[in-house]
Amino acid sequence: MGVVTFLPEGSDFPWKCGSLEASEHFAGIRSLFDRAAELIEQEDFDTLETVLQEIMRPGIELKALENGKVEQLDGIIIAGNRVRWR
Repeated sequence: MGVVTFLPEGSDFPWKCGSLEASEHFAGIRSLFDRAAELIEQEDFDTLETVLQEIMRPGIELKALENGKVEQLDGIIIAGNRVRWR
């Protein structure tokens, strides 16, 4: 999807926060994340759960650029260039 820069000041356990520098591959799935952000705004958490399951279905992981360590994610929300994950 791109490169995420961790922003500890925006994190709220168990959620971590960062900014996304999206790659060209992100364009194909951006609409799912836009829909999830809309549902959060509308407080439609039942529908949100379905959208988040669709986002997570293929499996999403973060890979640290400095050491290659891989972190499997249980959830991710992207709104604009702001990323929250756990």
